[in-house]
Amino acid sequence: MRAPSMRGLGSATAIGLLLASAVVGCADTSKPDAGQAAPTSSASNADPTVVVSGMSFQPSTVTIRVGQAVTWKFDDRGIAHNVTSAAGAPARFASTIMTGGSYSHTFDQPGTYPYTCTLHAGMAGTVVVQ
Repeated sequence: MRAPSMRGLGSATAIGLLLASAVVGCADTSKPDAGQAAPTSSASNADPTVVVSGMSFQPSTVTIRVGQAVTWKFDDRGIAHNVTSAAGAPARFASTIMTGGSYSHTFDQPGTYPYTCTLHAGMAGTVVVQ
């Protein structure tokens, strides 16, 4: 089937038709079903886990709400590490020296909590509590 020609149309009309078809082609016509809740992210509600691996904290910065906990999972091929609040943290926290397992701390005050591994000077992270 052959597409209709725009030769007989004025240039303004042809441009208008092209723009209208472009807008219709880009429109999002999907609508959620009635009674269906919009999708939400549960990641912001979950307590985060920081993996201690590769001589680093992954992720190095986490942001949480007051009353949430952070869990550090020690998984660095048997290399010993710890988690210790650094100077300037609003409150102190510290794990034992660990080669495996996990350590959790609940943060009850807002603020920025820098922390380190006292065994490895280059290992540092931050918990931001809002």
